[in-house]
Amino acid sequence: WVPQWNYYYAAENTGFTANDDRSEGTYQKYGSIDDKLDGFHWWMAYMKFGICRTTYDAAHEIRDGHINRDEAVALVHKYDGEFPNKYWKDFLKYLDITDKEFWYVADKYRSRHIWKPSGAKFSGYSPEAQYKLWKLRHQVEY
Repeated sequence: WVPQWNYYYAAENTGFTANDDRSEGTYQKYGSIDDKLDGFHWWMAYMKFGICRTTYDAAHEIRDGHINRDEAVALVHKYDGEFPNKYWKDFLKYLDITDKEFWYVADKYRSRHIWKPSGAKFSGYSPEAQYKLWKLRHQVEY
């Protein structure tokens, strides 16, 4: 299973086109482009395991020989854990919850052995404000 080959095949044989913009949380433009909730699935994995979609995508591309480790680490530092803002309001509406309720539940699943408080002061329930409250204990190093 090589995602790029699948993309090229679909583009050549079905008229499939990639997104104009990449999917939030990764550098790809051709995977999970028809699902508003997929970014939240990956982001919750980030909360729980400390790795997100970019880590998975880059690891796959290393195994396939498309990129090297240094390129993968740079991509992980740039995109891994990026919050899926594009569909944030749609996501809350679909679940019929407030942003405050979301963060209350999400923080219950945040792995404390992976995350530590950043020392920042609480400044609201926006994703940007919540991101400032926590940081990873260990990051992938170059």
